Amino acid sequence: MLGCSALVLANAVKESKRSTYAGKLLAEDKKVDSKKKSAALLAGRLMMTTLFAFIGYGQVRRVINRDFAIWFRHKDDHHFMDGHDNNWLLLEFALSIPFAFGYKMASTTRLLASTLILEAFTCWAFWSSQIKNWQYAFHAQLHFVVNLSCAGGLLILQGLGAGRYTVDNLIKKKE
Repeated sequence: MLGCSALVLANAVKESKRSTYAGKLLAEDKKVDSKKKSAALLAGRLMMTTLFAFIGYGQVRRVINRDFAIWFRHKDDHHFMDGHDNNWLLLEFALSIPFAFGYKMASTTRLLASTLILEAFTCWAFWSSQIKNWQYAFHAQLHFVVNLSCAGGLLILQGLGAGRYTVDNLIKKKE
């Protein structure tokens, strides 16, 4: 959530005298971002990368503990699968590497946002009748909202651009 908040703060750094919020996002000028805004975008990107790396590391450990079985099925068919143990986390972990370095940011942010939305709807269905107690339903609802919030932060990042501290910007300078 801190990474998403940093991205919103990065938008607040004014580079021109435009007064509308949407005007800043929809502007067609290709002006290079200011250093302060780029630093805030980098900070937000790195905080979100830390989140993806942490949850991905946890999922990698779960897979290793299951003798490298990516898909795990309990012997008891009535066992409710825990949303924490899902393979969307592995994909988010893999996508966090190009995201951290700012490589192919438009595609990476869209893919990460898509995986977060898919994880929210497939793993954190708090409305499901399979959830037997209200405590876990509340917990799943919190995860659902956090996933959608992070996906929204990624879409804000895509709208703002990644700033000057990215691999994409270095490649663009060399061309």
